[in-house]
Amino acid sequence: MFRGTRLVAVWGVALCIVASAALLPVVTAGLPWPADESYKDYETAPIPGVTVGVRVKAKKPMDIPVCEPVRIVYTLRNRSPNRLMLPDTFLLRDFLFDVRDSKNRRAELTAYGRNVMRNIRNGDFFHAGVYRVDPGTELEQTVLLNLYFDMTRGGKFTISAKRFVLVNGKARWVPLETVSVSVSNRRNLPKVTRLAEQEDER
Repeated sequence: MFRGTRLVAVWGVALCIVASAALLPVVTAGLPWPADESYKDYETAPIPGVTVGVRVKAKKPMDIPVCEPVRIVYTLRNRSPNRLMLPDTFLLRDFLFDVRDSKNRRAELTAYGRNVMRNIRNGDFFHAGVYRVDPGTELEQTVLLNLYFDMTRGGKFTISAKRFVLVNGKARWVPLETVSVSVSNRRNLPKVTRLAEQEDER
């Protein structure tokens, strides 16, 4: 099993993807996506023999300070007899996320997230590759969620997601496990921080 770390610079932002798979991404052409957002309409279904895991990469997942990184780690394990192909383009195209707060309101995209979606709609790919996950191997990807979704109002957030996968030439969305995090809001910030803010307001 190959295990490595790939660092990709995206418009000045470093995204770290840790992969455990037969091969790291290889450039490919002809990704099965139209230019519009109809790629979202592929069927959503699990793949027999493929398991998924999710965890929050934080010491206290239910007490993450506001504006600190919210990292979600997704692991896809291939125990099927087939090779899986997972496109590697824009994170908001390779994954579909549903991020909701405690009042079931959808989290809005950050300015960076909106820019990514604009590039997706325009068909502007700065690179296009694919992860090949052979039988008996796995792929682990770490998502910096609050780079794309605004979580600054704090509180509890529930994150549902699915990942785009091709198996035997057929494309589908594979549902991932739902996970929850809690982000500290202003009332929970350290006292010294509030005092500093009050001083700035004078």
